[in-house]
Amino acid sequence: MHNFLSADIENFRLQVWAQYSEACSRCVEKANFAATGFKNLVFSDHAPSERIAVAMWSKCVRACQAAFLLAERGMIPDAQGTLRGAVETLFHATALVRKPEVLERMLAHDDIEKGKHVKRMLAHTEISSVLSSDDRQRLESIVKEQKGPAFSVYDAAMASELGHLYETIYRTLSQHAAHSTLSSLNHELEDGGKILVMGPTTAQIEWTIKLITECLDAGIYVMSPILKN
Repeated sequence: MHNFLSADIENFRLQVWAQYSEACSRCVEKANFAATGFKNLVFSDHAPSERIAVAMWSKCVRACQAAFLLAERGMIPDAQGTLRGAVETLFHATALVRKPEVLERMLAHDDIEKGKHVKRMLAHTEISSVLSSDDRQRLESIVKEQKGPAFSVYDAAMASELGHLYETIYRTLSQHAAHSTLSSLNHELEDGGKILVMGPTTAQIEWTIKLITECLDAGIYVMSPILKN
């Protein structure tokens, strides 16, 4: 099977559940538990930093669910890349709970990134040439609004007290799945690069599912008290 959209993928998924039932069941249990936390949430009762933390946590839970759906269908590098995004969001969610004051740095960082984006667009000849004067003026105003120091993913991980997950899960998934690196081709090539692999695989599947569960566990520990209030 070389097509992930094939009807046969359902048979593969069932085989995964049969072979890795314990890991799959635990991951789904954690994902379901995390999702139920939003059920009776009164969003307006929370402070701004907590609202953004909850929104970030919602994004993280959704990404974890997406990663699991990809993993159980044998799309392991795609699951790992999606999980990396979930872990990044986890850092920001939990950082806001443990250190609400970082919200100001996150807002400033958002402006900085928008400013960088716009500045490079304006400097690009092909893009700049099609802008109207009003468009250019509006974009230039965004560049001028930049202020404050950046707030990197590493900063978020440190503020969240999850630096160990940054150095292990996040950096590993960045190098081996999310980014277009030579290391990421280990999922695509075998036998020293002589064989191209295309299709569902169980290689690293249990490890990936356990990492998804670990991400959910870490978030549940920090976010559950917030969602109960």
